[in-house]
Amino acid sequence: MVIAAVVFTACVVVVAHDVQRLSAQSFSNRASLNRTFAVLAQSVVVDERAYGREVVGLLDSGGSLSRSAFDAQVSALSVEGRQLRQRTSILLSPHIDGDVQRTLNEVTDLRVDAVDGVLGALGRSLELPTAPHTQLSASVAGAMIERSNHLWATARRSLARAPGHAHLVRSVFAVVPSSLSAQILTLTTASTLSATRAVSLSAIEVQPSPFPAARGRLVLGPTTTVSLDVVVANLRWIDQSVSVHVTVRPTGPLGVGVSRTSTVHVVALGASAVDFSSLPVVPGESASVNISLTGAPTSSSAAGRRTYQLTVAPSPST
Repeated sequence: MVIAAVVFTACVVVVAHDVQRLSAQSFSNRASLNRTFAVLAQSVVVDERAYGREVVGLLDSGGSLSRSAFDAQVSALSVEGRQLRQRTSILLSPHIDGDVQRTLNEVTDLRVDAVDGVLGALGRSLELPTAPHTQLSASVAGAMIERSNHLWATARRSLARAPGHAHLVRSVFAVVPSSLSAQILTLTTASTLSATRAVSLSAIEVQPSPFPAARGRLVLGPTTTVSLDVVVANLRWIDQSVSVHVTVRPTGPLGVGVSRTSTVHVVALGASAVDFSSLPVVPGESASVNISLTGAPTSSSAAGRRTYQLTVAPSPST
């Protein structure tokens, strides 16, 4: 009995020692992980601060920019937001005391979502070509930013009490929720950012190729069909849909009139071609060809309409 008691006591002492040693190791590992995370998180938070200041700068002074420059900055901020999300997602493992790594991920998501939502709403209001698809009101975006600030403050206190007493830097997002409504109103009413439209007929190709002739005249060899490739240029920083109309009206008794319409989407400061193929004509006949644009204002009356006098040579006698 005495021997058994001694053995049991010895076992208890050994087990207790091992538990204590493992506990110490666990505490040390947790402390190391927490401190390492704090260092990595600081880099993200510093960049979030810069991201927030850039957003504030755009909201405060965006009215002095052109539409294209404002749109470019919106696109750049969207890219920065995606990069911040990717960096915080990498830090989701290993587990940190208090799930602080998940809090950092949520804080970043809230802030980026709020910014994308505000810029998306601005972009839709201003009809910017590359605006984010998400749209949020100023009140909703502001509430998300306030929640992110509260979550981070809570996470800082939690990790400071955990093993390692790691210090997370403060992070209050630079965008002030109470200022959002006024900033959005200023930008949506800025004359420099208002949407204007202007398109033009920039080029027209005729197949078969016409012979040399006076301006406004198309002289073709003997043929029964003609094709027109019409290029529409968008002269403003806004996507536009434009309808192109082509009408061929014979001036003599042989031909048959034809009208066709095609709608094309033209990106900002871009151009698109519309193909009108196999328009019927009659050898030896003359016709007027009218090409016009509708759906958006043209830069001038001449830029939105072309009229040609078409002459098709007669077929050789057999």
